[in-house]
Amino acid sequence: MVEKMTVILDSAKCKLPRLDQSIRCPILNHSKLEPEIGFGLAGGGYGTYTYCPKCGTILSKNQEEENE
Repeated sequence: MVEKMTVILDSAKCKLPRLDQSIRCPILNHSKLEPEIGFGLAGGGYGTYTYCPKCGTILSKNQEEENE
């Protein structure tokens, strides 16, 4: 499923991670599934991640920088 999304940024320093369209689940019968995107603590650290919607395997992760 593909959904259009609008993102509004309030900081010039904010960097959005790029989604690598070639990332797929290594499990053979899951390789044709489109990965889903999440945000939170999955896989350790706080940030965006992609995962397989069928088995939940974390496929990629971008950790947020700490703001002090």
